[in-house]
This record gives sequence, C-alpha cells and structure tokens, in this order.
Amino acid sequence: MERILVAIRGEEAPCGDSFRCACQAAAHPEALTFAPLSADCGADAAREALMHWQGEPWVLLCAAETRFSRHWDVLLVRELKACLRGEATGAALTGCLPAESAPVFGVSPLGVEGFDMEGRVLLRRGCTLCFARDNERTAWLHPDFCFAPAAFFRSLQDEAWPPSLAAFEKRWSLYTLRLPLLCTQVSQPLPPPIVLPETPALPRFGKHFGIDFSACLVSPSAYTGLPEANLRPALRVPFRHRVEETFRSLSLTNNRLKPLLVTVCDDMPCRDEVRASQAEGFRRLVSLREGVALLYCGDIWRKTLTRAHPNTLPLTPGCLLPVSLPMGEESKRRQLSLSKAQTLLRADGHMPGMSHLVWTDFGQPAWLTDSKAALNWQALCTDRIVMAEVDGVPDPSCFCVPAPLLTPLAREISGLCENALRRTGQLPTEAQLWKALTTRQPRWFEWKPLPERERLLSLLFSRQKFASKAP
Repeated sequence: MERILVAIRGEEAPCGDSFRCACQAAAHPEALTFAPLSADCGADAAREALMHWQGEPWVLLCAAETRFSRHWDVLLVRELKACLRGEATGAALTGCLPAESAPVFGVSPLGVEGFDMEGRVLLRRGCTLCFARDNERTAWLHPDFCFAPAAFFRSLQDEAWPPSLAAFEKRWSLYTLRLPLLCTQVSQPLPPPIVLPETPALPRFGKHFGIDFSACLVSPSAYTGLPEANLRPALRVPFRHRVEETFRSLSLTNNRLKPLLVTVCDDMPCRDEVRASQAEGFRRLVSLREGVALLYCGDIWRKTLTRAHPNTLPLTPGCLLPVSLPMGEESKRRQLSLSKAQTLLRADGHMPGMSHLVWTDFGQPAWLTDSKAALNWQALCTDRIVMAEVDGVPDPSCFCVPAPLLTPLAREISGLCENALRRTGQLPTEAQLWKALTTRQPRWFEWKPLPERERLLSLLFSRQKFASKAP
C-alpha cells in the first residue's frame, strides 16, 4: 500500500481522536503518517502540510472532526486513481463531507449561492451525491477535505490565489467524492466568502464553470455544483441496497398515511438560473415513488413547470393569508411567507382526503439518491405538527401538519397576524410568527433537532450505508 500523509487541521498530536480513528479504520495503518496543522492555517494548509512531507505519494487534508469508514485508505486511493485516468495533468478529490447523523449520507459539491455587496463569491452546499456512478467535476475546493497527489499540494503551496482558481490555472481537475468514505462529527461549515483576483485565468474559470463574474450571474450547474453537461448524473444503486429497500418498504406501515407535498413557485424577482436549479430539485423530489405533490405557481414559470409536473395550479389570492386591514409595502412582501398554512388549507380543498399536508419551500436542497427508495413517512406524519429545530430555532422551510390541525393552525396564524398588523402597523416576520405560535400552542408541535436548515425531508430516507470491502 502506498503511503498517505494525513494532515489534520486543529489536531496537535497523533494520539488525537481523528488520526486514531483513521488508523483504526484503515486497511494499512502502517502506511499513514501524521501531520499536525494549526486550526487557523487557512490558505497556508498546503505549505504547513508539506513541512511534514517525507515523500508520501498521497496527501489527505482534513479537519479534527473528521471520522473514517472501514478501509477508507484503499478506497480513497481507488477513487482518485479513477479520476486520474482521464486527466492529462492531475486530479484531486474534495467536497462537503456529511455529518455522522445526516439521514442522507453523501458528499456534496460546493455551489455558488451568489455574490455579496463587495463582489465576493458566496458558496453553498450543492446537490448531495448518493449512489452517483462517477466522481463529478467541481469548481471549488473545500478547505476541510482534499485528497490528492503530493504534487498537487506542492504546486499550490506558494500560490497567492485562492486554491480553486490556482488549481484551475495549473490544469488540476477537482472532483466531488461520490462515496462518503469520510464524515464529520458535526455539520461541516461552509468556506468563508472568496475574493477572486482579476487575473487572465478568471474569465476562463468562469466560462468553464458557468459563472459570469462581471455580471455576478451563475448558471444552474454552478448553483448546484454539478457539471453543466451532467445536471442529472448517472446512478449506480447497489443490488444489496435495492433488496434492503424492498424489504424496508414492506415493513413500513404507511398504508394508512396519505401525505400531500405542497409548495409554491411565486413571481418574486429571482435569477433564472436559480429558478431552473430549484425546478430540478423539485423534479427530483416528486420523482420519488411515494407521496403526491401539488405545486402552486405564478404566471411567469407556470407553463414551463406544468410541462414537467402536470399537477400544477395557479397561485391565486385564495392561497394567501387573508388580511382585512390595509398593508404597507413591507407587509405585502411578508404576506407570502406567512401564507404557508393558508396554502395548505387551500390544497386540502383541492385534494381532500389526505391524512397529512407537508409544506416545503420551493427549491429545497436536492439529493441525488435512489428514486425507488422506500420513504419512511412515519418519521414526519404524526398527530402533531412536525418541524425541524436548528440550534433551538424553528425552521419553517418544511413542516408536516396532520389534516385535523390544519384549520386551527391557519386560524391561529391569521389571528396573530391581524393582531400584529393592528398593533404595529405591519405584519410580523416569519421568525416572529412561528416564535409566537410555538409559545401559544406548544402542544401542537413535535420538534426534530437537525444540524442545518431545509433538511427535514431527509428524515424520509433510510441511512445509506457504504461499507465496502477493500479490493
């Protein structure tokens, strides 16, 4: 087995938890060499790692919270060599690692959320890869996970540019790891905003990955983190998983549950590439074999989305929060986000007989997973309103309401909004509304603690397992 230099950010000695876990899980622990990195090394990580380099052909850069699956060393080298076979110069593996407790257990590429007022690039967690057949090309290097030949780190150690741009200029290709061979104890933070210098390589970098830096525009591929030519990557679902999901489907007593997914695509100003990416995420969601989805859509995107999802209805005033008092411009902007319960009530009238109605914001993060997976609706469909809680704060981007509670919920929200409008002259924010609602009616709610927002639907999936024997 070829040697690997394991450079761990924030771990000072080889007796630390992360390196000990790496050795215990490795097929060849004797081939691992430890390199401590300071917790705040930032862009100097490559230089610090190479200070401990003793000729190892491979270097792994990770954080102290990283944990390792069985035979990760052999499998990681195998995946990287598969990428290197198609590259003239070289390749590196990267991505956002999943948390240990993540229900959808897959690595995500970094996508572009947008640009801040200073023109810096804001990154986001892209489409999570589960059962992807290949490692997918990506533009961005995650500072807390990179596995590459030592030559990759040597070529970047003296670069002043951000590593992603420097790797592109030196013709190194970055790939998102398709298998979660590593994970983290806690949710991996996103990299800070990136300042990209004006260099001759920048326009070529933007053109290659679908980013217009001069106009601050991003393509659907840049938003999701997937290649432009491969927004729907091929899957390779193991036969064992298919069998497990079949038995799991038989064991789930979902026959009495009839959930209805409801979402809204409004006409608020939004970049076309973001809407297209959101529509692709919605397509993946409704492609799952269980559950029914109803989409309310504004005029602009209705024709396009109806072709992909015939169960689409126009967004009418009946879907909005009823307000009897005059509203200012700020309240009008808030009205739609406060209308989720009213929209669910409207959907219940359009499709009666459903046991539960599930609100999900249009554009929830997509998971590239098995479309035939058995969904555990019992995780969401109870006799109370199920909602995620992130760091103690309610996350109303997705929640599940039992049909008998729908009318009382809509009536309570309407009363709170009317009182706020009468008292302050404007509608409350969404955060203020749900805080007041959960204070007044705590018995209505069942909380699901999650590490990130917009992840409640991930509880429908079984824990994906990738225990593979080393070749």
